[in-house]
Amino acid sequence: MYKDIDKIEDYIWNNLYCDKTNLFYDFRTSKEKDSHIVNLPLPEYISSQVPNPCGYGTGMEDSSLNGGIMLDSTVAAYEVTGDDKYREQAVKIYSGLRLCAEAHGYPGYIARSVSPIDKESVYLDSSRDQYTNWVFGAYRYYRSGFATAEHKASIAKAIVGIAQKHEREVTPENNYCLLRPDGKHGRVLGMWGNIEPHEFLRMPMIYLAAFYVSDDIHWKEMYLKYRQEALERSFEIDCSKLWHAYCSLQMQYSVRLLYELDEDEHYRAEYKRLMCKVADYYVQRIVSECEDLVSGKSGVDLCASYGVWNKLQARFTGFIGGYAYYNPTHPKEAADAFYALRDIGNSAQVIALAGNAEQRILDAVISVADAIDTENHFTGGPIDLYGAYWYLTKDLKERGILK
Repeated sequence: MYKDIDKIEDYIWNNLYCDKTNLFYDFRTSKEKDSHIVNLPLPEYISSQVPNPCGYGTGMEDSSLNGGIMLDSTVAAYEVTGDDKYREQAVKIYSGLRLCAEAHGYPGYIARSVSPIDKESVYLDSSRDQYTNWVFGAYRYYRSGFATAEHKASIAKAIVGIAQKHEREVTPENNYCLLRPDGKHGRVLGMWGNIEPHEFLRMPMIYLAAFYVSDDIHWKEMYLKYRQEALERSFEIDCSKLWHAYCSLQMQYSVRLLYELDEDEHYRAEYKRLMCKVADYYVQRIVSECEDLVSGKSGVDLCASYGVWNKLQARFTGFIGGYAYYNPTHPKEAADAFYALRDIGNSAQVIALAGNAEQRILDAVISVADAIDTENHFTGGPIDLYGAYWYLTKDLKERGILK
């Protein structure tokens, strides 16, 4: 059965992965070899924060996010199959995530991606999403049983550094935001205060993860300081109002980590209830969304292609922290293809993380994977399908539904 996902795995490793950095980039721009990296911004553009300090639209805005999903999924694949190739892949993937934490020399900062040209140039403005996926993927690898001692030490150092950065910067004076490495505010780094329900458990997640890898009681105390309010605010979530399912997946990552590490049975039960609340929304819709995509009813062209960032028109979205944000505008059809796959994959992961996987959902995800013409596909959406496949398979197997 596990052969069902081989085509998607091959696409990801052959068309999105770069062995110079061990990172997964966002999309490919043609069917030529290395088209996912040959048109990335040069280091001089990156140092000038061109076209924007997030790297939006360039092809290197989501490597930490992608790597977190891939590392978590690869650990799950090993747990399901026992195949040593997944252990080897996990070592590579973490090496890329480590680069995003260390290449720039700013402790506690997780870069969105790193240039394959010099293996050190990064955009300054990261995001709550990058931190979330990085920490969850690294946490899963840390406790996998096969992370090397040296990798475990680097994970502990990185997560404690992230926690220190949060304690230092997420203050009323900074409007409860993480800061860029230049000390300025960014676009999407709010970690407390005026944030959405699905975002409140991200900082507590980081504090408890820091306690887990360091055994420093200070980080448990920081977690407990925010736990109750964060949980209460999280239950206000209304998934129907979220822009895309990745918001729910990142919340689910934070809740799942807390469910696994918090020793208080009351809170563990509440975290489980919260995960199930979020999962229930997606259970009601995911199969029909898969059917619409596979049948063509959705109207999404899964072979739509991207442009090269510096040959596209760019949309000006404002000045933040002294830099202009110009976002390259790729064809809408490519974005539609990406989000169609991403939403299905993320929805399925949300369900599986809650322990609510069903065979019909796995079958539906496989049908979507089968429908992708990988020779003529360009997006990073298959990463999310890959995560969905292995998490659904893992959950179904652990519950005795899948033999």
